[in-house]
Amino acid sequence: MLIDGEKWACEACVRGHRVSTCKHHDRPLIRINRKGRPFSTCSICNCTPCNLPEEHNKLK
Repeated sequence: MLIDGEKWACEACVRGHRVSTCKHHDRPLIRINRKGRPFSTCSICNCTPCNLPEEHNKLK
């Protein structure tokens, strides 16, 4: 399920590969990371990892 533009799913759906169809609001949710390899450095401050990701995402 999407909450504020981020994908969340319960632990059972993550283990069962059903992240995109999870509708369990009553269970503890886990934030699902994006697919693929993460970026190595921030394009704004060149830090690894970035100390202010929310601020720098607004600038992009």
